[in-house]
Amino acid sequence: ILAGQTDGWRSGRGPRHRVLVAAAILVVGVVGVEFLLRPFVRTEYIGPSATRYDPHYGRVMKPGHAAPFVSEGRTYEVSVNSLGFRGPEAAAGARGAILFFGDSSTFGVAVDDEAVFPELVRRALADRFGEGAVPVFNTAMLGSGQGRWLRLLRRDADRFEPRIVVMQVGATDFDANRREGRYEMDDGGELREV
Repeated sequence: ILAGQTDGWRSGRGPRHRVLVAAAILVVGVVGVEFLLRPFVRTEYIGPSATRYDPHYGRVMKPGHAAPFVSEGRTYEVSVNSLGFRGPEAAAGARGAILFFGDSSTFGVAVDDEAVFPELVRRALADRFGEGAVPVFNTAMLGSGQGRWLRLLRRDADRFEPRIVVMQVGATDFDANRREGRYEMDDGGELREV
């Protein structure tokens, strides 16, 4: 097909013909590259966006969001409570909470709501002490660093009067911290908010 088209290109057919040929080549090329790369490039997340922009935190979970996600070929359910954290609704005025901070591991990528480890802790505490006796909040965000944690602890953690704060740290946090750029070291070696 293209061999026949190149003669027309050289023979000076109109600009409309040239644009159509160029568009056809582009489409065939993009589709071809897609099929060639698909076996080698992992698709991270497919589904409706569970996040929105926030001027203080950057990305935050959409309160009330509930939808299936696809990650690594597996479909799983993600529910976000009215506070913007993954998990069930908390009792009004929840005090003495356990706050979980982290990224995809704590968030529970590729597992349903009931299999996320902060939820397993919440259910074990509810079985032992009664529902809502020890509130548990999974504040984790996919792909986030510790800058988000510091902002949440400084601004919002007091309303939960946390009894325990659990922080999951991983090797990807350094890249996330650099990418987010929320804090930096000043010349005196002190951490300062950007």
